[in-house]
Amino acid sequence: MFVSASDAHFSWLRRALLVVCWLLWLALSASAQSGRRIQRPAFPSTEAQAPDSLTINTTEVRLEISVRDSLGQAVPGLRAEDFLIYDNGRRYEALHCEPMRAPVKLLLLLEEGDGIFTDTEMINQTWLTWRKFLRARSPQDQLAVMRFSDEVWLTRDWHNDEAGLAQALKIGRGNSGQAALFDALAMAAAKLAGEQGRTAIILLTSGLPSAGVLNLGDALAAVRGTGTPVYVLSQTEAIAVAMPHTTTAGFLRATATPAELARQKAQLALAEHELTQLAELSGGMIYFPLRESSLGWMLQQIAADLHTRYQVSYPPEDSHWTSTPHRIEVLVRGGHQAQAHSGAPISQPPISSRLPGASH
Repeated sequence: MFVSASDAHFSWLRRALLVVCWLLWLALSASAQSGRRIQRPAFPSTEAQAPDSLTINTTEVRLEISVRDSLGQAVPGLRAEDFLIYDNGRRYEALHCEPMRAPVKLLLLLEEGDGIFTDTEMINQTWLTWRKFLRARSPQDQLAVMRFSDEVWLTRDWHNDEAGLAQALKIGRGNSGQAALFDALAMAAAKLAGEQGRTAIILLTSGLPSAGVLNLGDALAAVRGTGTPVYVLSQTEAIAVAMPHTTTAGFLRATATPAELARQKAQLALAEHELTQLAELSGGMIYFPLRESSLGWMLQQIAADLHTRYQVSYPPEDSHWTSTPHRIEVLVRGGHQAQAHSGAPISQPPISSRLPGASH
């Protein structure tokens, strides 16, 4: 077979073009498979976020803020001019301030077992009375009930009536022994992860040594990942007062030696420290009832705190928030204590979890 010079020249050009196209295809494929991703904003857009969460866009930052007085009670009636905001040390005045009116989904996380509170009827009646109070204040709030001992189970899914709560409170397994506290908190956070809007956990616990596999850091990461405050009703002080004169809780023995008592007190102190961290770093509060009759007032304080929050916005100087961590401090006129709640996953830039209040 004979090939002319012109045909050979054309074949050479065709092969050259094919080689160039092949090299370009390799380059594009390598780029596509290099693992590089399009840079996304550090925070989700306004449309993708619940109304109570920290929202970043090019014009303003919105914060959910709770304000408490020196007694720890919620402060109502504040306005934009009552707030000063420091973002990485830079001062901003609030643009807008309005009370948060979104309903809340409250998950009651109740420990069964070796607590010091034994009047179950009084405790159940306290929950029911509080539910009536809560419904009169915010009728759209919903409750769910989870219980835990060395395992965790859902007693009642979301409901909006006292009858549902009364039924849930009757369902107990009477388990005793060490409670899987941090495992229960992680499961509660998983329950809330798919819920829209505002959420909160109210934890009633003895604070006694945990039998679970998770620790405080695991539980805190789980609840902060959902933007859920944890309000703790801890029996640690009631148990400490009862030592060594009772055998009500399996943790206590009337015949305990001084060395055993010292060890138990150290365990209670550690539990109290961890529960306090859990409450404060999640944006909630901790209470130490000494008897069942104290629970009612404390639950009303929790309800007031949840329903006296503000959405405050300010204009960031840098409209393109990068992944650089932002420390946000909120000061409130009158020296009240303010706390900002981002509601954002902890993988995003962290917001300082304990924020001081000061007068100005």
